[in-house]
Order: sequence, then C-alpha cells, then structure tokens
Amino acid sequence: MKTSINKLCIAVSILVTAAGISACVDDNKTLYDPEYKTPNPMEEISAPTGFDWSSTHAIKFNVEVNDEFDGQYYYTVEIVDKNPLEATTEEPYNTLAKGVARKGETYQTEVVSSKDTKYLYVRQTDPRGRDRIKQVEIDESTSHIQCSLYICKCFLNMNNKGILAQFFPYCKSNNFFAISQHSAFKAEFFV
Repeated sequence: MKTSINKLCIAVSILVTAAGISACVDDNKTLYDPEYKTPNPMEEISAPTGFDWSSTHAIKFNVEVNDEFDGQYYYTVEIVDKNPLEATTEEPYNTLAKGVARKGETYQTEVVSSKDTKYLYVRQTDPRGRDRIKQVEIDESTSHIQCSLYICKCFLNMNNKGILAQFFPYCKSNNFFAISQHSAFKAEFFV
C-alpha cells in the first residue's frame, strides 16, 4: 500500500513540475536581446593620472644571525608583521617568511608587505630556543633590507684606558642604517 502511494506521489510531482516549467516560457518569445546592456555604475569614478593601483610592495631581506656556536647549528629566522612580544590571540602576528641561517650562510628572502605597513620584525631563534627580535622601519620606497642580529664587541685602547663597546642588532635599508627605539649602544669604561 505504501509503495503505491509513494509511486502516485512521485508521478504527481513529476507532472506538476513539468507543467510548471513549460508554463513559465512563452514559445514565441526570444529571451536573448543582444542590444541590451547593463549600465556600468563605475563609469563616473576616475583616478588621477599616474595613480598607483598597487597596495603592496616587495622587499628583499638579507639576514645575518648572531651565531654563538661558530656555524655548528642553524638558527631559525622569521620575518613577521607585528612584534611577537606584543601580539595577542585577538591580534596575532603573521609570519611573512621563515628560514634558517648560520655563520657564513645568511638567510635571503623576499617578502610582500602592505604599503601602509611601517614596521616589520626579524626574529632569530637560536638552538636553545632563545629569541632575539629586531624592529625594521620600512616605507613605500624600501626595496632591500640588510639586517644583522649579531652583537659586535670592540675593545679600544686609548692612552691605557680601555673601552668595551657593544653594538646591538641593527638593520640597514637602502644603504641607510635604520636606527629605532630598539637599537642600542652600550659602552663600559675601565682603567
């Protein structure tokens, strides 16, 4: 009994669907009109001559790590768009590039960044899991960044007085040193 009712329902629904589809189309009417054109709402918008439509630019990075193990181990190098120490779960940082480097082998990459980005961050992670982060200031004209994460220790002897100077990580963009609030210079004087 159920099968005959199901067959009847299926047959009726097929007939109703076929009648509905055939009733919607007028056989004598052509639906395609080659003369009809949809009006373009963007016609009134214009950009000034020479307008730069790109919203990103590419920056080449060359990163030298502070190798404390004399080239025995690789260090992880990341280029991120936000300071990892200030990132939150609501506003996390994005890794733009990641690779490895060690003494004598710099990490070279090209990242694509938004033109409105003012700072990128280079993070070095050593084999012990310790991080060193460097802030790099960029603008629309920045095309190449030379970044060194090592600490340069120099000993100068001036009239039997010693100066131990430590220069902390720096980055150089387009042949100019990028000095920011995170760059530092430390000097110790002793006799």
